[in-house]
Amino acid sequence: MQDWPASDDIPSPELVAAWRALDTLPTGRVPLWAAHWIVAGHDGAAVVALAGLSGGDPHEVRDKAPGALTECGVTTPATAAAMVAFTAMDSK
Repeated sequence: MQDWPASDDIPSPELVAAWRALDTLPTGRVPLWAAHWIVAGHDGAAVVALAGLSGGDPHEVRDKAPGALTECGVTTPATAAAMVAFTAMDSK
């Protein structure tokens, strides 16, 4: 899963929340995405903390992700996660 998604794609917080709910989150890339979310206007201590991680410890990323996603205004119930993820795949 290292090369998924394409390295130049910055997924939305909604899509990352869906991947998290489906347990398919590429944790090593999430801190970089969180940094892009900050630039896009999402703000909060949890988003900043997530962006500051190296991504080398998947447990640390998984622990910080829920708070950061909440600060981005995202809560994706497991029942909606598949629809979000598959819609994103279909649009490529």
